[in-house]
Amino acid sequence: MPILTAYPEAGGGGANVTCDGRVSKDYTAGAGVDWSVIRGLTDGDNAYNNQTTIAIYFRCDTTTSKYRNLTRSFLTFATPVIGSVSRIVSAVISLCGQSKADTNSYAPNANIYGSTQANANDVAVGDFDQAGAVAFCDTPISYAGVTLEGYNALTLNPAGIAALVLNGVSKFAIKNVNYDEANNSPTWVNGKEAGMWFYAGDEAGSTKDPKLVMTYENADVIFFGADF
Repeated sequence: MPILTAYPEAGGGGANVTCDGRVSKDYTAGAGVDWSVIRGLTDGDNAYNNQTTIAIYFRCDTTTSKYRNLTRSFLTFATPVIGSVSRIVSAVISLCGQSKADTNSYAPNANIYGSTQANANDVAVGDFDQAGAVAFCDTPISYAGVTLEGYNALTLNPAGIAALVLNGVSKFAIKNVNYDEANNSPTWVNGKEAGMWFYAGDEAGSTKDPKLVMTYENADVIFFGADF
């Protein structure tokens, strides 16, 4: 069976077809907002398509019960195939862990979601709210279990497989599950923060880049023999 392995391109915009990057909402200290507000905003403040990491991250404000930072990430893959595809057998998105931080035992986890970002080859502040709500993997990456300097596999479930665009570009988002997607306010403690960082396509080489590995069957394959 054919196997496709794809990586996001470094950078973004211009001649790029794909990219990865992160979008964050960032308030100054003392200017934070309620958790439901920050996670429900349309736009972020900063978008990065040329950093060596993508991330999920949040931070409490100095003002009681307010939050000043929230980060989501996006990644896209070119998914050309050979021949006519009858079935996608499996698809796995793998993220190589770079670092993690948790200053109040929040234990944030991360999962893969759909993305409706405006451009497949770039990220923008307006993409902040373009991460979907349906998890594309049944087992999130846990804070305790995340592998650093090694790959963390997210096996796509049927919803994730259905989101793959054959002979096109497939778009995905990475979000925190237990606070961001759940709209569950992290316990507020002045300045406390938590997040996980993964290597991006701008990391040198490709051995740590996000990758999609898709196995599929061709519709035009003909089997011969008594066993078929």
